[in-house]
Order: sequence, then C-alpha cells, then structure tokens
Amino acid sequence: MEGKVAIVVVTYKRQRLLADLLGSYLSLTVAPWRVVIVDNENSPATERVIEVARREIAEGNTHVPWPEGGDTFVYAPQPENTGGSGGFSMGVRIAYDLGADWFWLMDDDVEVLPDSLAGLSAWTDGHDVVQGSRLDYDGGPFYWQYHFIAPLGIYDPLATAKFGEAGFKHTNTMCFEGGLFSRSIVEQIGFPDDRFFIYWDDCVYGYLASKVTDSVVVSDFILKRTREVVNWEVTGTRQLSSSSNMVRYYNMRNRGHMARYLQLHGDYNPVLFGAGTVLSFAKEFVRLAVVDRELFASGAKRLVDGWLDSRRIIHDPSWQPMEKPAFTGDAPAKPVVSVIVPIYNVERYLDQALSSLENQTLRDIEIICVNDGSTDGSLAIMQAHAARDARVRIIDKPNGGYGSAMNCGLDAVRGEWIAILEPDDYIDEGMFKDLTEFAASFDQPIDIVRAPYWSIWMPDTPQQRRMHCTYKGMIRPAAQPFTVFEPAGAELMAHHPSIWSALYRRAFLEEHGIRFHEIPGAGWADNPFLYDTHCRAKAIAYWDKPYYNYREETPEKQAAFAHRSTLLPIERWNDIQDIVDELGITEECVLRTQVKRAFLYASGIVEEVGTERPDVHEALMGMFNRLDDELVFSDSAVSPAWKARYAEMKGVAMPEVSPVPYALNLAERGIHTLRYSGPAHAAYMVRGFLTRHKSRTGN
Repeated sequence: MEGKVAIVVVTYKRQRLLADLLGSYLSLTVAPWRVVIVDNENSPATERVIEVARREIAEGNTHVPWPEGGDTFVYAPQPENTGGSGGFSMGVRIAYDLGADWFWLMDDDVEVLPDSLAGLSAWTDGHDVVQGSRLDYDGGPFYWQYHFIAPLGIYDPLATAKFGEAGFKHTNTMCFEGGLFSRSIVEQIGFPDDRFFIYWDDCVYGYLASKVTDSVVVSDFILKRTREVVNWEVTGTRQLSSSSNMVRYYNMRNRGHMARYLQLHGDYNPVLFGAGTVLSFAKEFVRLAVVDRELFASGAKRLVDGWLDSRRIIHDPSWQPMEKPAFTGDAPAKPVVSVIVPIYNVERYLDQALSSLENQTLRDIEIICVNDGSTDGSLAIMQAHAARDARVRIIDKPNGGYGSAMNCGLDAVRGEWIAILEPDDYIDEGMFKDLTEFAASFDQPIDIVRAPYWSIWMPDTPQQRRMHCTYKGMIRPAAQPFTVFEPAGAELMAHHPSIWSALYRRAFLEEHGIRFHEIPGAGWADNPFLYDTHCRAKAIAYWDKPYYNYREETPEKQAAFAHRSTLLPIERWNDIQDIVDELGITEECVLRTQVKRAFLYASGIVEEVGTERPDVHEALMGMFNRLDDELVFSDSAVSPAWKARYAEMKGVAMPEVSPVPYALNLAERGIHTLRYSGPAHAAYMVRGFLTRHKSRTGN
C-alpha cells in the first residue's frame, strides 16, 4: 500500500474494550501512520487508556517499529455524543486534514489481527475500497451482507457467504467496522455523513463509493469482535441479533437520508423503496417479537417514530448531501462549465444554492454570481463564498432584471459549457459531471444537453414535497442526438421551459448570437430563450435523470402574480412566436407546442381575472389570431370548452369535436403523474382539475 494509513476509531464509554483494541495494534506487522481516536464521551478515562498505548509504542513494545512513535495517536474528544456516524465523519476529517492517503475505520469493540493491515495492503493496488472479513466473538466467521439492493434500500439476505478461488467479491456497500478506503474516495464523494448518528451511514457511504470505484470485500480476516451480542440463529451463518430502541429508531429514520442519496444517483423508486421500508419494519418487528420481547411496546413506537421522521427528511427541500473537502486550488483558467447565477434579494436561499455548486463532483467549474442590485444580505453571502472558494466570481451591477443579469454573465463566461442556477434553487452534486460526460459520449458536437428536474412543490409549507417534473420519463427520442423537429424534441418544448436544467455549448450560443431579452424584473425571459436556443440547435442530447431542484410557486403566489402581471405570459408567448416566425418554422410539431402554451397561459389568466377586462380580451385575441385554427381544433391537449370559446372569440365555425381524445390525453397525464409522483399527488391533481377546469376556460 502506497501512502499514509490512518486508523480511525470511534469510542463511547468502553475504555476496557478500547484498551484491548489499542493493545492489539502493537502486534501489527505493518504499522499505521496515524491512529485518530474520536471520543464521544470526552472522558479522562479514555485519555488515560491512550496514554498507556503511547508509552508502549515509545518503549518499542511493538512487532515492528512505528515511525511516528507515540505521536501516532491523535486524541479527538467531542463536546457531545455525535454517534458512530458523527464520530467517523469527524475522524476522517481530522485524518484527511493531517494528510492521510488511506482511512481504516473501526469501532472500539474489535481487535485487529497481526497481519490485517498487510493483508489489506495487497488489495490496494487495484482497489480504492477494500472490506476485510471478520471473526465473531466466538472465533467463527462473521457473516456480513455485502450486497445492497439499492431500489429497495435493503441488504440482500440471499448473498452467498462463499468467496471462491478469487478470494474477493464485488460489493456496493461498506461496513465501518474494518472498511478501508482511499483519499480519492473522500475527494469524490465527500466525508461520511454525520446526520445518521448511527445505522445505515456506512452502507450508504459504500453505496456512494461504488458509484466511482470498483469496491471489493476480501476473504482475508482482519478483525475479531470482542463484545458478545445476544442473537437468534436463523441459519448456519446468519443470525438475528439483539438491538436497542435507539437503533430501531435510527434504522427507520435514516432511510430518509438513504432515499435522498438514492435520488441523487437515479436509483430511487418510491414504490420499490416503500416495499423495502415495509420489509425493514417487518424484520425489526420480528426482532422485537423473538429476541427483544421485553421491549416490544416501546420498540414498536420507536419504529413508527423513525418512519415518520424519515418522511420529513425525504421531502425536506433544504437537504444537501455531505460536503466534499473544501476546494483549495486556484480558479481554473479554462473551466469545463461556467455557471451563471443571477441574484436579486435572495438571502434566504443563496447559501444553499452556492454550496450546491461548490459541492459539484466536477471541480473544474467557475461560478459567476451576478449581483443585480440586491438590497438585502445577498452580496455579503456571495462575498463569503468567494473568500473561501477561488472559483466564485462576483459581478456587481445596478438592477436591470433577469435578462440583463444573464447577459452580463454571458459576457464573462470562459467555460466550454454554460449552466444556469437560479438563486432560490439548488442542484444535486453529479449534474455537471454526468451531463458533460454524456455529451462527450457522442461523435459530434452537442449544442444542448437537457435533463428533467426535481419539483419542490408547495415550498416552505407543511405540504411541501420533492417530486419529478411533468416530463420525467416522457422524452423518448428514437435516436440521440435529436432536434425539436422530431417528436421527442417537440415534447420537450411543450412543458415548463426549465432552461436551467440544461447545459449549453458556449460556442453554439456565440455562433448564433443568442442573448436574453432584457425585460424588467424576472419577466419570464426564459420563454424566448428556450425557443431561441432549441429551435436553432442541430444536436440536443437528453439524459433522463433529474439533478436540478426547482422551487415551485405556491398557489397563493401564482394568484398574486396573475393579478399583478396579468398580461406578461401573453407578452412572452408573442416573443416566442416572433422567434418562430423569424426562423421560418413551419413544422407542425413545433407549432403545436405554441398551441399548448397559448392555452396553458390563457387558462392561468382567465382563472384568476376572467375575460371581462378589455386589455385581457384584446391580448387573448391578439394571441389567438396568430394561431392556426386547424391545429387548435385538432389538438388533444386543448379542451373542447376552450376550443368552443376560441371559435366564439375569433368568430370562426366550430367543427365537430369529439371529447374522447381530450379525455385520453387527461388519462395519460394522470397515469404518468401516478407513476412518477405517487397516488397522493395524483389525487390532488384530479381534485384540482375537477374544481377548477370550468373557471380556467372562463365558464
């Protein structure tokens, strides 16, 4: 093994066991570089145990010399008990800051075998994560479930215990009782997550590691457990051990954190994960009934409490993955991605937005913060981020609106790709790495890379949920790349503009001189930008995995906007139509996207303010006069009621319109919502449609 190995130990009120563990280090045939001991009790008794071990090493009572002598031990008492996950997170941080190249983690209730570190070292030439085998308290092999069924969020109970001649098996999880991983792993996936407290933290960390490396579990025995645990034998190698109510609670609660990490990597399916939750609950219920019968009532309550808290974590829009080591290098001269963040008075969310950029797996980025005349604390937050991360650049300008801020950012970019982050949103850590690698997989230049997004529905309310956007799973190109003049491209254009859930090749934007319309305020400048870019693109690539987290407006804010800026949607629709006309687009699939958008915007206006206002009636007539009657009457997404109102307003004959296509269209959308957002949200949407559809046509 090349590099410096740090052992990380977490201990809590078990000084005798810790003394046995440290004593076993003296027999190691390969000495570690550092031993970081995180004391969650913060006890003088623990420090005395460590001093004894220091003296043994200083006096040379070791199998091999320890180069650092007594200085090998680093004692890290904690002000409060942070659990195993908090302890391991802190221990890895300390070892990382000291310069460790490898991290070997273990609890205090084990002993190392003399050749353990030497045995693990033999596997490190080809692997960045190595999990050794363990002996149980009685000296027999300890069975570890080394395969994690990600969609269910449970271990595979049928994974074989045999290694075969190779002496290793591939694994997609980890156990912090003997797991060894490299510095590269920490840099790529971050530190262990201290929010777990106990349980599932090592499993999830191993899952994340398996996304960036080939992890293995090897047959070499490295540790022996030194604490006997009451258990019930299930088979010859598998046992159901006694547990505590605290473990039961965190077992269920931490499935919320697990789900969020699965979402990051596209492995989360609410139905399958729910089934896994039921199985986990059932296993713990059996454990209570068979092994821990005296705790049955209180244990069952803690299981339910944990499950309820897991639901809150799954839908928490402020949740972020554990941070990676801070970026300490210089700003890249030629970044791969330039991210433009147009900022005006968003101090509440800005730190989360910028942190999500700094935590990107792709480190070679620049973050251009355009302060558009903010009058709150936004500028101070930008400056704090710029002070600690050289990739953050600040452009301070008078207020000019969203389009003006974006154009200012476009003038400053240096990256190959351009991304957009609105400052009240945030992105998952793999977005830029995954999308740039996807673009590079084609044998031709890609102009735009698109992805679906996460919708934060009803943000900052008790009802808030994180769910898939409307087009997740609906964009199915016959071949990639594609254009908007193909069915998949046209489908992409028919939904929310979501211009921020994308990457744009800078050379493509510059070649066509594409800029934002400079409209006061937010102004919906994304609408014309969507058509200006996508209708000119010769190569669009779509990756059906969400990364961008978009905070939707609440119904109250939507209603207030409709009264405050009633005609703005129609103004932007006309801007789009101007682009369509300028480019000479006659393809029906693109023109139909404008039909759908016209009636979507008209419905929102009519629902709130009606059609009695002269300016509303005039604006609607102006928009309808730019539509093709045949396309309107034949479009299954336009309701029969709107078609009748359209014909009445334009004074044209209304053809016979069957309600069946519209009903089928609604059914298809309902099934899609049920599949990707769950039955509760599907029911909410159905109720909303039934109570509002008449008002949305002005009837």
